[in-house]
Amino acid sequence: MLSNNSTFADVVSYAIGIINLTIPVLVAFAIVVFMWGAVRFIMKSGESVGGAAERDAMVWGIIALFVLFSIWGILAILQNTLLGAMGT
Repeated sequence: MLSNNSTFADVVSYAIGIINLTIPVLVAFAIVVFMWGAVRFIMKSGESVGGAAERDAMVWGIIALFVLFSIWGILAILQNTLLGAMGT
């Protein structure tokens, strides 16, 4: 927890810690969205029309996964750069 005597490193470490706790939950949600779209797309594969919404869900799931893993990587780089060995 942060206090009045917190340094910049403490604040950065605290913020990165909170973000690192939420990213796995968001990754799980993105995987569920992707899988839900994939299952529905496969179920509608026999129909002559449709499937656009399911395809869009799969695309957005992949985009969300890419963004989340990118954020996770950028945070790791920032943590190593700003905090050095202290942040690990």
